Amino acid sequence: MRLIGLAIGLVAFLGLAPVEGQAQSAPSCPGDNLIDALKTDEPDKYRVLRASADAIPNGKGLVWQVTSPSGAISYLVGTIHVGPKLVPDLPEGLARVWSEVDGAAFELKEVADPAAMLAASFANLGKLLLPEGDSLRNHLTAGEILVLEQVLKDKGQALDYMHRFQPVYVATSLSLPSCGRALTPDQVKSSLSSTVDARIAARITEAGRDVYGLETPAEQFQSLVNLPLDDQLVLLRSTLALVDKLDDISITMTDIYRSEETALFWSWNLMLAEESGALEASKAFYNSLLDGRNHRMAERAQPYLEKGRILVAVGALHLPGEKGLVALLRARGFTVERLK
Repeated sequence: MRLIGLAIGLVAFLGLAPVEGQAQSAPSCPGDNLIDALKTDEPDKYRVLRASADAIPNGKGLVWQVTSPSGAISYLVGTIHVGPKLVPDLPEGLARVWSEVDGAAFELKEVADPAAMLAASFANLGKLLLPEGDSLRNHLTAGEILVLEQVLKDKGQALDYMHRFQPVYVATSLSLPSCGRALTPDQVKSSLSSTVDARIAARITEAGRDVYGLETPAEQFQSLVNLPLDDQLVLLRSTLALVDKLDDISITMTDIYRSEETALFWSWNLMLAEESGALEASKAFYNSLLDGRNHRMAERAQPYLEKGRILVAVGALHLPGEKGLVALLRARGFTVERLK
């Protein structure tokens, strides 16, 4: 989801977080694929996971052809907001798309301009803060604060800065992979310009084609913090409980993306949430981030798709499911077919 990129941009702009980038001293990305381990060590649990993912409609595929009722052809691609250390190559299906589009619509048009992304992040800072006078110290136990402080320190952040942010944002920043640390403004810009969607945007703009946005930064930030505070705290505690697996989770997530198994990430994430006692909070979080935004993006993408020759590029989790963009566009009369 592109809003994670906005959040990363803000935290990194303030000099608080590691961001996967191009710094020469950045370590390689560590971690193991947890689903591979599950397949070997707990095959019964893996079969349940596999069955859950297979039951989700439109759960495989990153690049889709979208044909309007009048026959105009466009394309839909699922992205992931990480850089080339984790995902070095763009989706294979894009190879046939470049010459067939006149522009691209992203979650945010700012994806094509790292400086604009940073400005948008900073402008929306207030939406991520707890109410005046409140602090994470008021909501976590002393033991939880000690764990959070150490985890933040390990990631180059500081509790003295982060304690004023809403729990869901802190959980998001903790989930960033440890590989690559961008601390200067130039490194942050490099990081923001190297994500999958930013690389697609660069290809479009270098060809002299137009870039459009389906949402505003303010809308995305609001979606991030719409979750009730109690659910946000559950998610933060769940993230702290998984702290030793965060790099493994990053590797697993990007391996799932490269396999084009978008539904598998959803099912796997809910399995992790259930194991850490955060199932209902996670469902609420993803409902806030996905369902309403999917309807909004489908509505705003429709005029471009009716005209044709447009590439719509959004986070891959927006594609699968009965309320995903593939299903929503079909409900609006478009024919949507996976490109293999």
